[in-house]
Amino acid sequence: QESLFGASSETAPDTIRVTADPWSKMDLLKEEFDAVGTYLTAHPLESYATSLERLGVVTHADAVAQASGEARRIKLAGAVLGRREHRSSRGNRFAFLRLSDSSGAYEITVFSEQLAAARELLEGGKSVLATVEARVDDNGEVRLTAQRIQSLDAAVAHAAAGLEVFLDAAGSEEDFGVLRAHLEAASKGRGHIHLHVQIAEEGRVVEIGLPGGFAISPALRAELEMAPGVARPRDL
Repeated sequence: QESLFGASSETAPDTIRVTADPWSKMDLLKEEFDAVGTYLTAHPLESYATSLERLGVVTHADAVAQASGEARRIKLAGAVLGRREHRSSRGNRFAFLRLSDSSGAYEITVFSEQLAAARELLEGGKSVLATVEARVDDNGEVRLTAQRIQSLDAAVAHAAAGLEVFLDAAGSEEDFGVLRAHLEAASKGRGHIHLHVQIAEEGRVVEIGLPGGFAISPALRAELEMAPGVARPRDL
């Protein structure tokens, strides 16, 4: 290494090593959004794909393609990019909520009642499930008006059938202890978790269904993905 002014240094600088636990996929996306206001490596809704299908959610692009002059209700999911609030001539507050899904960014109108009910969910970086009324106006524009907005995590927790968790044959007893701690701390719900344990000596895999139900959220998936000894979790 050379000094600031280009002269060689007789004393070699100390090497600085920083060790830190890697971020989960969801944490990485949150940090990306906080830093630059968008997602770079992936989209947060990718983790919800199977559950979104069960909930009957369509992409914004599909909603636009299917829209007509007759109003119809559809379900959209989106990561909140931001919102612009205004006040109507009657003094009521409303907002244009900007969301994004796998097909791109889009906007829905949220009137005063829904705005008041869901305000805490409408912050940048959060993910929501929106039931909207879609129709094509006289100018040919597709208008989306929110009828209900809820937390996507809460909706998915009730829709997910469960997870299959595949454990590495080389996992240690300590690894199983970490996994057990994650599962014991998980919120209760309707989802089931099945463990697939490879018995190296016998060359076979044993499936163990865990008692009780779990809220199958992307946060829980992320924790299990990062747990030592877990090969991969997969939706049931």
